[in-house]
Amino acid sequence: MDGRDLPDPNARPLSSDSSLDGAGAIAPAPPGSLLPDPTQVEESQPTPDSPLPARPSRLGVLRHHHYRTIFIAAFGSYVGSWFEFVAIRWIVSQQTKSEAWMGYLAAAQLGPTLILGMFGGLVADSVNRKTLIVVTQVCMMLIALAMAAAAFLRFATPPVLLALMLAHGIAVAFNMPAWQVLTPRLVPREDLSKAITLNGISFNAARVIGPATGGLIMKAFQGVAPVAVAGSAIVAADAIDPGSSTASISRGASALLLFNAITFIGVLLAVLSTPDAPAPAELRGAWKKPGIAWARTREALSWTWSHKGPRAVLIAVVIFAVLATPIMQLMPLMVSAGLGSV
Repeated sequence: MDGRDLPDPNARPLSSDSSLDGAGAIAPAPPGSLLPDPTQVEESQPTPDSPLPARPSRLGVLRHHHYRTIFIAAFGSYVGSWFEFVAIRWIVSQQTKSEAWMGYLAAAQLGPTLILGMFGGLVADSVNRKTLIVVTQVCMMLIALAMAAAAFLRFATPPVLLALMLAHGIAVAFNMPAWQVLTPRLVPREDLSKAITLNGISFNAARVIGPATGGLIMKAFQGVAPVAVAGSAIVAADAIDPGSSTASISRGASALLLFNAITFIGVLLAVLSTPDAPAPAELRGAWKKPGIAWARTREALSWTWSHKGPRAVLIAVVIFAVLATPIMQLMPLMVSAGLGSV
């Protein structure tokens, strides 16, 4: 008998209910068995020095403080943006009764993103993104205040609102690229898909809540001058022609526009509380260099079109924008024609 036939003096005795695989190792419990997996018994037993397993948070991805703050502030801003959408379209539709002016407003709002969006993305890659978000949010807040003031004082003529909408669209073209990469900085990679899903739910919930609530607010404030909200500006404007339908429209729209301006304060405070986001050293100031700018633009276009997923998303967005956006822009005229002015 050679040494291979001798029993290993260091081997543990096996009990009668142990199972062996072909190599002599303990076999795992079969699928569906109610017995514990013997290969995991030792790993599942905590030692006095091992930390206890973390309990899952009831907040889910919202357990991350910075993301939770941004999520709450962004939802309020989304609702405020829809308030602005309702107020501006209703003012212009009641003053002009023109489909062309609805188209002009849409072009002023969305055109800058179409023309400047890629350049805005290049700027976002080559500057401090946190600073860029703060600067653009401040600009949009000032524009929102100007819209509210114009409605308060009844200077909200179609050309004035068109100019303000164009300025707002330019600010959005530079804000959007920096905002879209904010979430990946605030949550770990394993929670990123959950955070993105939650962002989509928030945006679409605001799409429903904003216009519906905005219509109710406009109707409520058209009946009573919102002195507590608008102050002396609306009282003075209403005193000029208190019985006119224009004054009634201005009261309701001004309340919505003022609320929208206030929501920017929450966004600014939330963004200022997030960690800093400086640009990578190799990309700082790249937007000032035409050669680098063109190379990165060409790279982005090539990557988007050569990958099936991004290409499909891009095509779907274009189709939706072409077919669905005009309906949303013309909705005030359709409501006014079908139901009359409120």
